[in-house]
Amino acid sequence: MSKYISRTTTKRQFSAVLGVTREEFDKLLPAFSVCLQKKAEDYHQKSLATRQRKSSPGNPEILQTNTDKLIFILYYLKNYPTYDVMGFNFSMGKSTAESYVKALTPVLLDAEERLKVLPKATIESPKELAQLADNKAILVDATERPHYRHKDNEQQKKHFSGKQHDHTLKNTIIALETRKILYVGKTVIGSMHDYKLFKSEFCQSIAWFKNTKIAVDLGYQGIKKDYQFSENICIPHKKPRKSNKNPEPKLTDKQKEENKLISKKRIYVENAISGMKRFQVLVNRLRSKSNFFKDTIIRLAAGLFNLKNNFVIQ
Repeated sequence: MSKYISRTTTKRQFSAVLGVTREEFDKLLPAFSVCLQKKAEDYHQKSLATRQRKSSPGNPEILQTNTDKLIFILYYLKNYPTYDVMGFNFSMGKSTAESYVKALTPVLLDAEERLKVLPKATIESPKELAQLADNKAILVDATERPHYRHKDNEQQKKHFSGKQHDHTLKNTIIALETRKILYVGKTVIGSMHDYKLFKSEFCQSIAWFKNTKIAVDLGYQGIKKDYQFSENICIPHKKPRKSNKNPEPKLTDKQKEENKLISKKRIYVENAISGMKRFQVLVNRLRSKSNFFKDTIIRLAAGLFNLKNNFVIQ
């Protein structure tokens, strides 16, 4: 198969090292190869317009086959080693490993989009949201991942999440009860509140939930007041505050039962987020300063989770 992964590698080892099974790898490889070829052709066409001398073959690539290149980028996402470690494992220098990661990340993104497993980065209208949901209730939650600590004091304060007690990045995730990930929102600083982030992505003046039911957690307090068609919005009951008139606040049995039903629905978006985080690039502290990389890696991980479960994003 490759000088890095052989056919004798067990299924467990294959999945542990690359984050995908051999069958999923075989599904991904043809699309990845097509996207690699397209990128090479585009680069060749651009170079012809500016080239002033005859082209030369140059040095042979260290990763000579498409299989090796796909193994390389999947290994990076699954394990998130430093470029020094990547270079050691793939017999190349640190700078070469970095160049390969930067070149292959957008190719993998294109391949997932070609296979229709890549979640949406934007949703333009209620009609598009309803089509994505396919008459099913959508489940909304936000996920955080560790981020390096800025040297600048103001910047590090912005990234500090009081909820996680750490410097983080945050994204809104929309999934279905099947665990299909439909949407991965923009990457923002960890200090931004979940609901504030949601409102920045879904304008309150638009009737998003006219034909789509939605379930959220208590972090989205106020959503029924702020958005139209509140009857389609499902949020748990919040325990009343303690006061002189109500010294022992508690929920009624009916409210507790309703909260249990909502939790049973919402658990699937938590499962989907957990599935994305098989890839250590979302678990270990992010080292990159590239905004493109911050947005791309979480969508790549979500797309690979959709691929694993044969989910298609129309």
